[in-house]
Amino acid sequence: MNTDPRTLIDDLLAYALRFAESNDEPATGDCWAVIERARHYLRESANQDQSRETAPSVPASGAVPGIPSLEALCAGGLTIGECIRAFAVPGDDPYVSAARATIDADDDTEIDDHTTTSVGDGGAWVLAWLWISDAQAGVLSHSAMLEEVLLHARKALACAHGLDVETARLRENQADWLEDLLSNYADEVDDIASARPESEPGAILWVDGEGRDVLFAPSDALLHLLALARQAGLRDRAAEPCERFCAQHGSTLDAVLVVVQIG
Repeated sequence: MNTDPRTLIDDLLAYALRFAESNDEPATGDCWAVIERARHYLRESANQDQSRETAPSVPASGAVPGIPSLEALCAGGLTIGECIRAFAVPGDDPYVSAARATIDADDDTEIDDHTTTSVGDGGAWVLAWLWISDAQAGVLSHSAMLEEVLLHARKALACAHGLDVETARLRENQADWLEDLLSNYADEVDDIASARPESEPGAILWVDGEGRDVLFAPSDALLHLLALARQAGLRDRAAEPCERFCAQHGSTLDAVLVVVQIG
């Protein structure tokens, strides 16, 4: 059974037409008025169906056709700073002025030149930045993480851990290289994400204490030392970041150190 109300009205309209014609209903009577309302309803329903069929679909995310989605804007380079400037309140906003005065002596909290507020009952929240150090967050810097790797790798090398003589000597040299790197270039290691090396990744030449040349890629050396460090009990809080460091920045490190003389 068809439950579409338009089908029912269409059937009733046909019946009403036959009734009006067979009974000579006056053109100004109620019967013809009802017939006209039924015809109007059916026309409007048909127009609405056509509009829905031709209207552009709206994405499930709610984005408006013709206007880039937030994901597309971010992919195109939109930054949080640009968003804040777009929604920024005037520079003389009283809540912002009061907030600046409140944190004037607080080195760990900053308010940008352009900021925004969220007004509530009896006051407002002011957008600010709160500094949290690596130590507070339990996050190791790259250099601190590599220091832990080096410490545990040294412990493993002291116990030999089944390495043959040549491999043990190579790992000792790589540990010496890492110690030298962290002593002289810790800041560069921590800032590796912003490095833009002009050289291609390659191996470095390390000269050991006996004057022998040792050739190896820095990222390979780190992974070998990491394996040793794990044998000596290096915890995941340092081991996993080291793996990510090598995966994300290994090639950059290899390229940067090609032009840095170490040893």
